[in-house]
Amino acid sequence: LEEAFGEWLGSPHVVALSSCTAALHIALELVNVRHQCVIVPALTFSGTVHPILQAGARPIFVDVDATGGIDVVQVDSVLTDMGGIIEAILPVHLHGSPCRMDALLAISHRFGVPIIEDVCQAPGAKEHGMMMGALGKIGCFSMSSSKPFTGGQGGLLVTRDEALARRARRLRQYGE
Repeated sequence: LEEAFGEWLGSPHVVALSSCTAALHIALELVNVRHQCVIVPALTFSGTVHPILQAGARPIFVDVDATGGIDVVQVDSVLTDMGGIIEAILPVHLHGSPCRMDALLAISHRFGVPIIEDVCQAPGAKEHGMMMGALGKIGCFSMSSSKPFTGGQGGLLVTRDEALARRARRLRQYGE
């Protein structure tokens, strides 16, 4: 599953997990979210926010734009105002619609803040020919029975960074 999903998505490292919530939790650990703040869209499922709270961080909610994706102008504004305490940006590709990843990636690069993509509702969504979930530092997918890509239950963490993938595999196996 990991290999086939990685080939389909165009990402070299996929780690299967018990849920997308677990993938988000591990992703926050991998990018060292430590009791500061994570930018998240105000329009999302509570399961996107629970791992942020579990990590001891505070969600900073920003509005969405006309596409339903996180408003990149507000993300830029929050980072300008609060840059020192923002540890990650967590856009949600909702209802099959991709966020404006080109703009988010430029903002992420400028401020040095990693992007963790929540792709639970949009596997296969593309922007400029690029698959969502493979553009940020980490992409998180769900295989829950209520999602477009279902396996009954489960989640996938995707990254281009081999070291992050190795660490994610250790975390999913209780450090083994």
